[in-house]
Amino acid sequence: AVALANGMTDITDIPGILRRATAWSAAAVLMPAAGEISPLHTDLESQLILSWKETP
Repeated sequence: AVALANGMTDITDIPGILRRATAWSAAAVLMPAAGEISPLHTDLESQLILSWKETP
């Protein structure tokens, strides 16, 4: 939802959406109070490596 609110209109970009969601959740853990996001979220997003295995 945040990605769409920030202008990410290509909802078929599943890797991009997963990368952003994971980076935001990791950035939230770095902060002392609930509801805050570390400004490091962009660095975290650029460092993420996604991999998955398709199942039948």
